Amino acid sequence: MKRNCYGARSCEGKPPKPKMSFCALESVKKLSGLIPICSRCHQIRDDKGYWNQLEAYIQQHSEALFSHGLCPVCTKELYQDQDWYQKHDK
Repeated sequence: MKRNCYGARSCEGKPPKPKMSFCALESVKKLSGLIPICSRCHQIRDDKGYWNQLEAYIQQHSEALFSHGLCPVCTKELYQDQDWYQKHDK
């Protein structure tokens, strides 16, 4: 038996898996380890001791981007006293 590009055994008669998937995985930025985060405001402490917004920290240390919105629970908490929301919520 031969080993394919992933180190897994493959039969000689079968072609090895393409390396493209493996190469794509190598380019992924990944956060790992223990990340100190505030229990209340969810800011993250960086290696220099500065506190950063969660979104900013993740964007700086990964390829992730953020889009903001409000979940239904937060929308209700914020706007339940507004006339327009009460009409919309019915």
